[in-house]
Amino acid sequence: MTKRRLPIGIQTFREIREQNCYYIDKTAYIYQLLNEGKHYFLSRPRRFGKSLFLDTLKELFEGNEPLFEGLYIHDHWDWQVRYPVLRLSFGSGNFSEPGILHKEVMAQLDAIEAETGVESHYDTASARFRHIIQMLHSQAGQRVAILVDEYDKPILDTLEEPDIANFEGYYASVFYSYFAGLGLDIIVEDSSNHGRLDMAVHFNGNIYLFEFKVVEMASEGAAMAQLKEKRYADKYRGLDQPIHLIAVEFSKNTRNITAFEVEIEGST
Repeated sequence: MTKRRLPIGIQTFREIREQNCYYIDKTAYIYQLLNEGKHYFLSRPRRFGKSLFLDTLKELFEGNEPLFEGLYIHDHWDWQVRYPVLRLSFGSGNFSEPGILHKEVMAQLDAIEAETGVESHYDTASARFRHIIQMLHSQAGQRVAILVDEYDKPILDTLEEPDIANFEGYYASVFYSYFAGLGLDIIVEDSSNHGRLDMAVHFNGNIYLFEFKVVEMASEGAAMAQLKEKRYADKYRGLDQPIHLIAVEFSKNTRNITAFEVEIEGST
């Protein structure tokens, strides 16, 4: 048996397959995803293969059949159909500077228009992107696959600015970004006659009430104490759903969670 290469540092599906590297067949999951939904948010940590997975999707949508020989999806895919693919990546650059994200998006749209031959004269990124999608769909007669890699870097670069990191809103924004990306029902600065709760999340028949505190700016246990003293749960008791009080405390010095406390309303 010929020993294959380990695909260390390789993030392109084509290179792995053409160089006969070891590859764990994940195409059955791709088939499952494509037949169960339309939009997906992949929230796994860095170095877990998200970029490679997106590149695999790109090759599949573009109909590069030889790369998939011997894999699960090869016999479950219509290779006569090819889909237009738009791929954006935000893995490089420092997006903490104002205007950099807009410039990067416009530059990537320039490259997409040059590659596809689609031209537009719109001034905004959203209008250009919408026009590209519409034109590619019209030309191919197929839906357009949109793949976005390193989507979180602009968010994290912005949130890590020193002037922002000293405040509770910085940490709340980190939680909000991930919850929003998962499509959850979220209310920030949730108002009631007792005050404003940092964040409420409705999910799977449960209510999750979040309060965030920075330990250098409040006493230990202040987050849970405020959840109870302000009686934020009163607003949701009429829904007859389990209510979870979640107190999250951070340190602005270590940039990390120092305490995470959860209590269920009515439990002993």
